Amino acid sequence: MRQRDNARSEDIFGTPYASPRRQGRIAPIRKSRTGISLKLALCLSVSALALPLAAGFAPDLLSAHAQSASGQVTGPQSGSPNASDILRGRAQANPDAQMLVEADELIYNYDKETVTADGNVEIVYDGYTLNANRVIYDQGSGRMMAFGNVRITEPTGNVLTADQVDITEDFRDGFVQSLQIRTPENATFGAVSAERSEGNRTIFNQGSYTACEACADRPHRPYLWQIKAAKVVHDQQEQMIYYENAWMEFMGVPVAYMPFFSHADPSVKRKSGFLMPTLNYSSSIGLGLTTPYFFNLAPNYDLTVAPTFYTGQGVLLDAEWRHKLITGSYRIRGAGIAQFDPDEFAGLQGDETFRGYVESDGEFNINQQWKWGWDVTAISDRTFTRDYDLEDSDTQEAISTLYLTGQSERNYFDLRGYHFRILREDLEDSIGTNFQEEQAIVHPVLDYNLVFGDPVLDGELSFDVNFTSLSRENTDFGSSNGSTTGRVVGPKGTYTRLSLEATWQKTLVGPMGQLFTPFASLRGDAFWLENGEPLASFIEEDEAFRGLALAGVEWRWPLISQHTWGTQRFEPVAQIILRSNENQLGSLPNEDAQSLVFDDTNLFSVNKFSGYDRIEGGSRANIGIIHRANFNNGVSIRTVLGQSFHLFGTNSFANPDVAATGLDSGLESDRSDFIGRFTIDTPNDLRLDAFLRLDSDDLAVNRTEITASGKRGFIAGSVGYAYFNSQPNLGIVDDREEIRASASLQINENWRVFGDIRYDIENNGAVSDSLGIAYDDECFAISLTYSETHDRYTDLETDQQIYLRVNLKTIGGGQLSQDLGGDDSESSSY
Repeated sequence: MRQRDNARSEDIFGTPYASPRRQGRIAPIRKSRTGISLKLALCLSVSALALPLAAGFAPDLLSAHAQSASGQVTGPQSGSPNASDILRGRAQANPDAQMLVEADELIYNYDKETVTADGNVEIVYDGYTLNANRVIYDQGSGRMMAFGNVRITEPTGNVLTADQVDITEDFRDGFVQSLQIRTPENATFGAVSAERSEGNRTIFNQGSYTACEACADRPHRPYLWQIKAAKVVHDQQEQMIYYENAWMEFMGVPVAYMPFFSHADPSVKRKSGFLMPTLNYSSSIGLGLTTPYFFNLAPNYDLTVAPTFYTGQGVLLDAEWRHKLITGSYRIRGAGIAQFDPDEFAGLQGDETFRGYVESDGEFNINQQWKWGWDVTAISDRTFTRDYDLEDSDTQEAISTLYLTGQSERNYFDLRGYHFRILREDLEDSIGTNFQEEQAIVHPVLDYNLVFGDPVLDGELSFDVNFTSLSRENTDFGSSNGSTTGRVVGPKGTYTRLSLEATWQKTLVGPMGQLFTPFASLRGDAFWLENGEPLASFIEEDEAFRGLALAGVEWRWPLISQHTWGTQRFEPVAQIILRSNENQLGSLPNEDAQSLVFDDTNLFSVNKFSGYDRIEGGSRANIGIIHRANFNNGVSIRTVLGQSFHLFGTNSFANPDVAATGLDSGLESDRSDFIGRFTIDTPNDLRLDAFLRLDSDDLAVNRTEITASGKRGFIAGSVGYAYFNSQPNLGIVDDREEIRASASLQINENWRVFGDIRYDIENNGAVSDSLGIAYDDECFAISLTYSETHDRYTDLETDQQIYLRVNLKTIGGGQLSQDLGGDDSESSSY
């Protein structure tokens, strides 16, 4: 008897249902003494079934039914047990959910009150899918059992595979044999058998856990690492995994025994608990064990407490608080220790009983345009964080700042203050002051820029404001190795400056694509000085004013050509700038414009000084050419060549300020040094960048920086060379020449070796170097690194350390470090 293609079926409760998988034909039904069977395929609808098991299943159960085209139920005679009574499940996790069952054969046994789905069984319900060779439901015992190649997929993505699954009456608890579960995070649970209880706890007997994948070529090969235990308990409500009598194995070899052990399950991103511990050793503090504990207090704030127990100095308490709010976030971290043996740091600031520090940073949005924030650090002494390995050992200073910024399409505002804490030894210098007292406190510095929206004289008008106020306890003379050059890097007292500048410019297109940009500006500066000890060459008045006017034009002519190999662009550039001389030259402090490197980035800058305290005066011409070639194979080459000429007036770079800025810059003569930059980029990660500054008289190299980097096959690396000629006026009496190199060799898919070095050629010694080996794969990472740093320009000792870092995916990582000590004589010899 065949059902019509357009017919609907009704389930045994009389509910119409059209099969979503195989609508249309249903095979003839064959009656037998032992039951009924549906050949080919049988699609069934149910109103109550849940299939969660091991990792979250709680099945309720099958209700099944078949009918003929006439709508009459074919099956047991009147008076026989009602199929709905036998197949109806007691528990209903989701009464609105529907289930689809497919199998080669469905058999109902009236005597044993069982329903068997046999052959290629697939049951889909409420996001869960069960596949098995056979599924049997026993009404008498209230159990549903799946046999042979059982595979259950949860809505969460967890995949359970087993030889047999046995679910209890309410389909909440169950028992599984030869179980394996694969999570979406690629973590794997395995067990000889498993039990599910309380609806959310799965107990794996003789269980195992790993985040590694099995070897595709040799699936029976041991995992790279796994944890085996007599009992593994996965509590889904707590989202924790607990182990009893556990062994950590690497490549099948036990390496560590843990009577009890626990960690968050792979789906957890944040959860309270212990983090991986770390070990470190130093001769001055002893062996240290850090045991961090993470408190997941809420989705938007947490606390990490990391006490470290040192055999030589006692307990170091380290805590970090993080809090995210609707408008921003902030962080507070603090650490402190009452040292058992301060004499280990005799002669240094660290010889105090209590040492510690506090740091905090945060940023908050006021609205879409405005935000404010801070980044502050308070520390007991300069070497505390370095001695206890709390921060980067190369850090030379701790900078604290408080700021307010605002930005729109045409406006920019930035207001901030600074405090600098020098992390060098506070030794008396040659004139009886110390480094810390020479540091400025900035209170504050303000930058404001406005670009007018409407054209002014058919051009663009912009307005800049800078206000700076700072003070220091003692004058910084820029001492170097106990000697001075007569420079005043920063005077004692309070220094305040207000600078206002208006700039106008317009770009015109001339014949044959030439670009002409006339520009003009007016600038005024007001200074207020409170110097307790007036210095020679400084102005004696408490107030000073400075003004400057300029006008100029820039010409560019971009020429583009196409070739069979690609395109190229030639762009000659010339500037002529007419302006008044820089007044008050040499008698005013220079706080923010002491860094001056003449190169291609400021060749066409109207003011080549880096800050507002200096302003370039006198008339000047800048000329150069920019060439760029783009090849069809993806290679690009960029070349810049140029020179600057002082035309008339006072050359600001030949008349230095109190900080000697401008001398030895390559701009102090009427014809500047030649500058050139050559850059080549390739699509296969090869890059070369070379900069040269050549003397205008004899083409001697005054400065060069060359960097090359690339990756080829299993090798990646970079090498850099730098040469700076001596600058006696700045206290640099010797040439500086260094090489920097780093490389990484990928031995195979997982293993690599790496290293880097920075070598001072002039002083014949390494500034820093490191060497290491690492292994990385999808579930495990380990590295061993040796590093050495020689501080040549401060009093910090040579730092030698070795690090062992281990990370297990989904569990965490740890670090073992040992300070190999420092050599004062080695660092002081350079």
